[in-house]
Amino acid sequence: MKKINPFFLIAFLFLLFGIFLIGDVSLVEAEKNFGDKFYFLKKQLVWAGIGTFLFLLASQINFHFWKKVAFPIFLFSLVFLILVLFPSWGEVVWGARRWISLGPFRFQPSEIGKLALLIYGSFLLTQKNLSPLAFWIAMTFPVVLVLLEPDFATSAMMVSIALVIWFLSGAKLKKVLGLSFVLLLAGVVLVYFSPYRRQRVLGMINPFSDPQGKSYHAYQLVLTLGSGGITGVGLGQSRQKYLYLPQVTTDSIMAVVGEEFGFLGMIGVTTAFLTMIFFGFRIALNCEDEFGRLFAGGLVSWLAIQGLINLSAIAVVLPLTGIPFPFVSYGGSSLIVLLFALGIMFNIYKNEKRKR
Repeated sequence: MKKINPFFLIAFLFLLFGIFLIGDVSLVEAEKNFGDKFYFLKKQLVWAGIGTFLFLLASQINFHFWKKVAFPIFLFSLVFLILVLFPSWGEVVWGARRWISLGPFRFQPSEIGKLALLIYGSFLLTQKNLSPLAFWIAMTFPVVLVLLEPDFATSAMMVSIALVIWFLSGAKLKKVLGLSFVLLLAGVVLVYFSPYRRQRVLGMINPFSDPQGKSYHAYQLVLTLGSGGITGVGLGQSRQKYLYLPQVTTDSIMAVVGEEFGFLGMIGVTTAFLTMIFFGFRIALNCEDEFGRLFAGGLVSWLAIQGLINLSAIAVVLPLTGIPFPFVSYGGSSLIVLLFALGIMFNIYKNEKRKR
């Protein structure tokens, strides 16, 4: 029997864990809103099936193919990132225009944008005569379009992915840190001059300041984690999932893990996640092909940053931003795109292993 790399094994274990959790936390909300307590679970199973099929498909396509189509994919993603800004195309959810509906299909162009940025950015950085300025001009287009939705957290993630692959391509650490500092200052300015972002930050800093208003979500997160204690209240025994905790299937799903499995459960999940990231970076750093190394390193950074932001928001260290936990949170766009990207990385891993 062939040995499975721990990175891919843990990723699919998280996928199964997420399906189990969605079945646990969504029953009341699904029954109340859709008259079917398994509504969310059924949809997640469909998306997991589509994503797994795309993983298998991408794993069979030689990863060098993506270099050839990197620019068309990038343009394709920009088209949808522009279309979502128009009222006739984009659907407003929670005050932001982030969704496009095409008949029965509804998706977030920003998720496709992250993958397109990673593929095209990795391709650009393999071009020896390309200047860093040209690379960053190209990366600016999707970041600004996502920021206009507005989706500050996803645009910050895209910038982070670009910084990581730029560093892996050989950029000097001093330059990477310098640009990171400038971008961080720009982010602080954007938060300060945006009333709703500022309100989120203030609600996070003091969760008890306005428990029925701006700090409601942070307050409920504190109650959820606090009630879990060290060992948790027990599997399926969460009280906060009964319509107290907002976005319980997406942004806040890991808080229910803390309530039902306690501090020890959260330590176990975090350890598994960090182990997955460790083995993912090992694949990237052992990759001899430059495009493969940049893509793999960028994807692992994507997962690491997304997971870190979500867990930090659950722990009320960062304001809740709508960033899901990879492979676990409910949602088709994120799950399908991540599994497809995972398939590309699996092909990179197979090809590099065969060469060695």
